[in-house]
Amino acid sequence: MNNLVRYENPSTVLGGQNSDWYSDVITGKGTSYGIEVRGERKGEYWDGAFSYTLSKSDRTFAEINDGVSFPFRFDRRHIFNTNASITPKTSSTRNQFFNIAFSMTSGNRVTIPVSMYKGVEPPYWSQRDRGLYVSPRKMENALYRQKIGEENGYLLPSYVRLDVGYTFQKKKEKYTRSLTLGIYNVLNRKNPYLVFHEDGRWQQLSIFPLFPSVKWLVEF
Repeated sequence: MNNLVRYENPSTVLGGQNSDWYSDVITGKGTSYGIEVRGERKGEYWDGAFSYTLSKSDRTFAEINDGVSFPFRFDRRHIFNTNASITPKTSSTRNQFFNIAFSMTSGNRVTIPVSMYKGVEPPYWSQRDRGLYVSPRKMENALYRQKIGEENGYLLPSYVRLDVGYTFQKKKEKYTRSLTLGIYNVLNRKNPYLVFHEDGRWQQLSIFPLFPSVKWLVEF
């Protein structure tokens, strides 16, 4: 891939300092390749399918990462998905289905700070009102800077999720109704949404823990 475009500094996305957007963007190149396989089985009482992708994607910009190629933000080396539907009971008017789905993917690539160093004081910082209270956090942000690591050099933990559901279906003359009871993220895995450094240690933010769901569906 050639002539790829991105902002040189992500902070300019929300408010560029230049009058035209193309003064804030740079161009580069990238590569992406991989292989994907998929298999399915359809039977009288159960169906199943799986898919697996092995891939690699990177980017190269002269102005970023000292011109050294780095992994793309969504470079996920492994992606595996599988699902199955089992029919324990079936008739001409009533059906029941047990559904299960499992997915596992490599974590996202992120850029994180690796150290702190003392920077240049803000203008007139030493002449500020000494009676004005400044919290330790604001003081640290004013006097110290973060040293950022390699572009997308940190790999978040893998994403793993297991979902299950059971459906009761009844067929009428003019419509079909079904009730599905499900559980999302059965393993209650704390998949990382982002990581951040706070209070002297690394912390992780996760969303969507285990929770149940109910779906009522009427099809005409």
